[in-house]
Amino acid sequence: MRAAGLAAALIFGASQAQALSCMRADIERSFNGWVEADETYYIGVGSLRPLGDVPDLPDAMDPTGGFEDKEPVTALYQFSGRLLDGRFGQPADLPITVSVTCLGPWCGNFPAAGAEGLMALRGVGIQNLTLDMHACPGSIFPADTEATVNECMRDGRCAEPARQ
Repeated sequence: MRAAGLAAALIFGASQAQALSCMRADIERSFNGWVEADETYYIGVGSLRPLGDVPDLPDAMDPTGGFEDKEPVTALYQFSGRLLDGRFGQPADLPITVSVTCLGPWCGNFPAAGAEGLMALRGVGIQNLTLDMHACPGSIFPADTEATVNECMRDGRCAEPARQ
């Protein structure tokens, strides 16, 4: 009986792990999504460090609410780098909110101290920006995607890569 219960738990856990299917994140598709969104996005290239303690995230395997959507969990971070403008960018050193969201039992993560890359910061004006960290990758891209984003900014849109 105990072995059957353990086997059922392992099967349930394996099916949960395989249930979330994320598309491969690419900067072109993400940029076009930021442009088409109702919200305003500022594209930054830089590093992040937490300003204080980072809260714990919900337990993904909690049997009492694993598939229930959860409220976003937030923490304050310092963004240090540049906000892109299609050419050289403007220096920026400002506090931002990092918001981790969950889709059922799958959650994003808070960036590690010193995390670097290109990221879309959502907000109205640069005094209240938020970086959304989702369950699927695509919140922070390698810094070497900056040239692509600058070109897309000048064109107003990215040409999406062909599907293979």
